[in-house]
This record gives sequence, structure tokens and C-alpha cells, in this order.
Amino acid sequence: MFIVTQSTKLERHRLFIEALLQKWGIELPVIPAVIVTSPSTHIGMTPPHYFIFQVTGLRTKLQQLIEKYSPSITSEQLNILKDLLLSSYERKQFSIPAIPDNTIVGALCPHCQPAVRIQHWRGKSFQCHRCTKHFDDAILKGLRDYKILFGETITNRAFRQFFGIADVKVAGNLLAQLNLEGIGERKTRKYIIPDEVTWNKL
Repeated sequence: MFIVTQSTKLERHRLFIEALLQKWGIELPVIPAVIVTSPSTHIGMTPPHYFIFQVTGLRTKLQQLIEKYSPSITSEQLNILKDLLLSSYERKQFSIPAIPDNTIVGALCPHCQPAVRIQHWRGKSFQCHRCTKHFDDAILKGLRDYKILFGETITNRAFRQFFGIADVKVAGNLLAQLNLEGIGERKTRKYIIPDEVTWNKL
């Protein structure tokens, strides 16, 4: 999965940044890397052309790269580069794509017909308000549905909307337990939905 998707994104981003630096007349090496922020994520075999490491090793890795490439850039030029990159950034408002009104999404009760959306999260499982049964795996099936409908990334907000969970912290804890790889920080953070999701219940 990494080879097919993440490496393609890294290469696309690398070419984009190189084009910007060339446009601005700034000579700096562009080194693609994936920085993992979740301490529970296990890093196995990695592609030879990209760095993949935990965020705790970022300072060390930067120092190694500085020693290797010895970039000649002043503090003033670095500040100019920062301003140029920030001015090129365009924040897009996230919204879940529209789907037909009669489509039932989220965690669905497998016993009730027609399908019932389970909006009641009770501790460690969803509870159907019609048959009152509890379902541990409803969230896993719901994530697979979301990936088919909307793509492989999901935000905390989209997660709450899709599963009908009002509490931001509850949604955040669930996302952490699902071991989804995160990209970005805080409000811009997105989670990648793999083909197989594992759930470490707390």
C-alpha cells in the first residue's frame, strides 16, 4: 500500500516544492520523508528512496541532513522562504460530498431491516436504538463503507458526522484505538483508512 499510494504522493510533493524553489531562485535540496506522529505505529521495511521515522527522531534527522548537504542559506533567506510557502498555502473548507437523502450511512445494525443507523455509542460498542443489541465491529464495517464512498482519508469531524458521534474527544479516542495513520496536526489532521483496520480497545 505504501509503495503504490504514499510514495506517489511524496514524489508529487517533492516535484512541486522543487518547482517552487526554482521559481523563487532558492537552491536547496528537497528530501522526501514520512514523519510518523503516533508512538504506537510500527515501522517495518521502507522504500530505499524515502525517509520514514518517528517524530521523536526529527531533530536528529534534520541535523544529519544539514551535515550531509551543508545548505548555504541565511536566516533572512529562511524567513523569506517561510513567508513564500505560507503565502502559497490555500486552506480548503472540508465537507462530506452530498449523497442521496435516503442513503443510510455510518454504523449500521446488521439485524434490523430495513437498515438502521446506530448513533448510540455506549462505552466500547454501538447500541442499536431499535433492537437494543450491541455491536463491536459496526465501526469497522462503517469505515470500509466510508472509504468506498468518500476516499481513503477521514478527519475527526467527518468521522463524527458519519457515525453520529457528538463528542470530539470520544471520536479522537476511537480514532487512536483504530491505529489509523495520521497526517497533519490538530484541526488539519487526516487519518488514512487502510484495507484492514485493527481496533485496540481500551
